[in-house]
Amino acid sequence: RMVKCSLCGKQLSLDEATVDHIIPKSLGGTNIPENLQLAHKACNKAKGNTLPEELKKNWLRIGNT
Repeated sequence: RMVKCSLCGKQLSLDEATVDHIIPKSLGGTNIPENLQLAHKACNKAKGNTLPEELKKNWLRIGNT
């Protein structure tokens, strides 16, 4: 089954999916379902500890649209 990466919007197989915390745990995010999304491993790593309001600005800098 294919889904889309929540960060880049490209196709994501469940085999390559990682769980991303929308609000990073290091910044007070929790494991509640509303704070979790699927993402490519590379996208999740590139996002790092970025908060949602900073993500769009930083996403352009790292080469994603």
